[in-house]
This record gives sequence, C-alpha cells and structure tokens, in this order.
Amino acid sequence: MCGNTSQIYIPNYQLKPLTTDASSLSHIDHPLIWGIYKPHQISSTQGQRDNIIDKLVCEYRQHPLIMAALEEFGIEEELGMLTRLDHDTAGMIRFAHTRSTKQQWLLDQQKQHITKIYHCTIHWYLHNKITIDAHIGHHKYDERRMVIDTPSTAHKIRGVSRPCTTYLTPISHQHNTTLTQALIHQWMRHQIRIHCASTWHYIIGESLYHKSNASYLHLRSCGLQWSALWHHIMVADISPH
Repeated sequence: MCGNTSQIYIPNYQLKPLTTDASSLSHIDHPLIWGIYKPHQISSTQGQRDNIIDKLVCEYRQHPLIMAALEEFGIEEELGMLTRLDHDTAGMIRFAHTRSTKQQWLLDQQKQHITKIYHCTIHWYLHNKITIDAHIGHHKYDERRMVIDTPSTAHKIRGVSRPCTTYLTPISHQHNTTLTQALIHQWMRHQIRIHCASTWHYIIGESLYHKSNASYLHLRSCGLQWSALWHHIMVADISPH
C-alpha cells in the first residue's frame, strides 16, 4: 500500500503542546497511536547523548501519555516506539498505546501495508513524479553512511543489501529547488536521502551524501498511511523555512 503518488498530501495542523514541563515538544494523540514531534539534530533512540526517549522520561514523566507508556512498555522497549527518524531528520515519531497495536503494526509493516509520507526540498527542478528502485546496504567502512548497491560499490557494503523503493512527486518549484513528496514502505535507513542523491536531486542541507552549506536537512516526516487507522495521520508542519 504505497499510495497514489499523484495525490499530494498536505498537512493539517493539529499539534498540541506537551505541557507537563516547560518545553517546545508537541504531540498528537489517536486511539491507536500517539506521536511526538522530533526536531532536527536529536536522536530518536537511546544510545546517543541527546535523544528523545531520555528527554521524554526525564522531562515529561508525569504526563499521562508518558506514564501510560512506561507502564505498558517501559524504557527498555522505548515506550512502544513504532517509527524512528535519523538524527538529521525532523518530524513525528510514533508510539503504540498498547502491545496489541504494536503487534498489528509489526505484522502490517512486514506486509508493506504501511506507507510513510515525507516532504523534502531537493536541488534542481523535478518536473514529473519518479520511482526510484535501488538496493541499499550499510557502508562497510563508515558506519554513518549507507550505500546504493551497484557493481562498482558492492565491495563497500557490509552484509546484504535490501531492495527499496521511493516514490517522488513534485509539489512546487522555487529558486532551482523542488518541494517534493516522498513515499516509502520499506523503511531502510537514509533511504530517501541516498535515493535522492543517486538521482543528483540532493536534499537541501544534505551533508552526508553531498556538501551543503544549509544549516539543516530539509527533510521531514509529515504523515503515514496505515489501514488500521482508516485514514492518514498528519503530524508536522513541513513548509520550508
């Protein structure tokens, strides 16, 4: 269920502040899932010095959502986290309210019945929607990077690469850039970033697969399609700054 790439997904704006403590985090709440908006330059998971899980537990422990997540999943299971974003990407991180929801999510993820929706601003004009099919693997010599699997790069891949597909649809053009919708349902690390780079449509602010002077990566998770929800869940303002 990758969705129809001819239909551009435009955000609604229903973010609410997480108000137990004085911070700028915002959230959404749904009967099955809830989400926290993750800014740029903060990690999704534990292990990094600055990460969203520690921030939630330390600063918002008394908030009803966090209290329920700690009781249902605990810190060891990352509060029931369903989706992750890399350090440079902003957008909503989603969590399950219950174990049964998380189990259903994992099953539907394996069946590719869940589509993640992103908006990104890329270099150059993209005039028509395109589909990028390319295997991606972990870089053998640089743990920060991923690699497109080609005959000339196969020696750089650690382990086995995985098939991935990214659907890009242009939304608008400005100053030799294109605001673009990206749909994925395989969810490989850096998938959109490296797929865009492989077509020379680098994302503005890309510092890992291209040299950029922009202050941040113009890539945000802005929604998802999941049949269990019966509708889109929109979670973030993705307008370029």
